[in-house]
Amino acid sequence: MRLLTWGPLGVRNALEAQNEYDCPIGPLMQALHDGATINKLADLPLHELEDHFGVSANPIRERALAADLNSCQWWLDATGGLG
Repeated sequence: MRLLTWGPLGVRNALEAQNEYDCPIGPLMQALHDGATINKLADLPLHELEDHFGVSANPIRERALAADLNSCQWWLDATGGLG
């Protein structure tokens, strides 16, 4: 849901696009598990946007997503605060 809220492609309300941001989920979860820094987390959606979707990334927006993902209570609860 956080990736849909992030929604840089502007398709968050389109039912047919509900899985549009599924491709970065695995890499982001692995990076969180590995204790990646916020900068490393921000690089993942940044490169996904530019390399996979072919659109310009917004480093400030991608860093805000990374900080949000890194500070989520669900992540802290699931991992005991790793990452």
